[in-house]
Amino acid sequence: MPRVLIIGLGNSLRRDDRVGEEVVRRIEAHYRDSSDVEAFHCHQPTPELSEQMSRFETVVFVDAGIGRDAGVVNCQQLSPAASGRTSSHILTPAQLLALTHQLYGKKPLSYGVTIGGQSFDLGENMTPVVAAAVDTAVDVVRGLVTDRATAALSEGPTSALDC
Repeated sequence: MPRVLIIGLGNSLRRDDRVGEEVVRRIEAHYRDSSDVEAFHCHQPTPELSEQMSRFETVVFVDAGIGRDAGVVNCQQLSPAASGRTSSHILTPAQLLALTHQLYGKKPLSYGVTIGGQSFDLGENMTPVVAAAVDTAVDVVRGLVTDRATAALSEGPTSALDC
């Protein structure tokens, strides 16, 4: 099985923004005994993540989406950002992929799993509609891990899969 890194993004004190953390918590429990899947939560994608990403064949970002239908889970394959203004502290996943390639010569196959958020106000509890979408998001991430393993066996590690 190819090595897969799952990064949950978001602020656990901003209601639905904590959804990435919750998905990762469940993924960690499911793949606890696997050496091929690593998952963790962080508040935002920072340049320091590029070194860790360079060691994986596949990277999945899980985050709450602003301006999307609440509770709807979306998945898309990500590409490195061609260019654009960057900050030395916060990067988009696409910018982080570009940095990983620039610094380490690696281009992990990458996906973004986004769950539309309803409230980003202060608070520790997700809204019911977003909390209900967590199981679906976990299933999507688990499907990506399984699909990557199947692709490695049948097509080789460089094949691209749809979400």
